[in-house]
Amino acid sequence: MEIRTKMHTIFMLVGSTECGKTTFAQDVLIPGLRFGDETSKLKANIQYLSSDRIRQEVLGYDYDKYDQVMLEASEQAFHLLFERLKMVTSFPVNADFVVVDTTGLAEDFREKVREIARSNHYNLEVIVFDYRKREDYYASERSKRLITNHINRLKKDVLGALPREGYEKIHKVRAKDFYRPEESTANPDYRVIIEDSEAYRETVLPHGPQYIIVGDVHECVEELKGLLLSYGFRI
Repeated sequence: MEIRTKMHTIFMLVGSTECGKTTFAQDVLIPGLRFGDETSKLKANIQYLSSDRIRQEVLGYDYDKYDQVMLEASEQAFHLLFERLKMVTSFPVNADFVVVDTTGLAEDFREKVREIARSNHYNLEVIVFDYRKREDYYASERSKRLITNHINRLKKDVLGALPREGYEKIHKVRAKDFYRPEESTANPDYRVIIEDSEAYRETVLPHGPQYIIVGDVHECVEELKGLLLSYGFRI
């Protein structure tokens, strides 16, 4: 699988509980998005927003994801998730990429993410875990009834709606083979390509030299000459 994307993109993961979204995000997607440049000291800012992790943060303890107290903290957790999404996609942070790790099955949730992306001029792409083999969803023995409910919602309500919701791209993960647990490594057949990363890096000035940036001079020619002379330029 090849994920082709562009800078300043929000990735919204969509899939049932226990389908491997977090593993995919942390071991496949985020490592594939990382980049850097020694000359300009540029490092990728990749933000990972997980509803489960935020629930644990607000509760002050790493509760199990199915603990009742985790469910009770959902309202506060999602409020904080949306606020963080707004913050990391706003100036001066403007994260290069944001990965939103929730089930993404609720229409109102997806609409809120779309609204933030539009407001802050970010690309929004979906990664949907639409496995060919139903048994791939049941790799875990936990909460099979909830998994079944999520699969039914995904197939009945979500898959048909996604193409109408206006995302830049919809990437489909069709098998749960993106991670090799016996080797603790990602499957190399899954690749991430940032199509405009080179063009983006070329806009970043090398680190070290001092730069003079002059905006609109408003026809103040003499003042501009004086400024240039004060910095040692000859006219």
